[in-house]
Amino acid sequence: DMYSDYSEDITGKGDAYKILSTVIEITKAFVKLHPEANSIIFTSKKDEPSRTSLYKKLGKKVSDTLGWDITFNDFNYETIFKVTKR
Repeated sequence: DMYSDYSEDITGKGDAYKILSTVIEITKAFVKLHPEANSIIFTSKKDEPSRTSLYKKLGKKVSDTLGWDITFNDFNYETIFKVTKR
């Protein structure tokens, strides 16, 4: 089964930079294929502060790379990140 090793857990193995680089490249390719896309939204749970910090960095890097804007809203249970076309 191709999903048997799938996990969204933070592993602590130091591979965050590689994963973030891959996500940024995929995001750039998606936007190129879908120029009608106006925003990208992702979330992190409040009980995962290291993930929230990582996603803030990711959102900033994606927005800088695309020339888009980033906003994030904190709620009781999650943070919602939105990267929006200018």
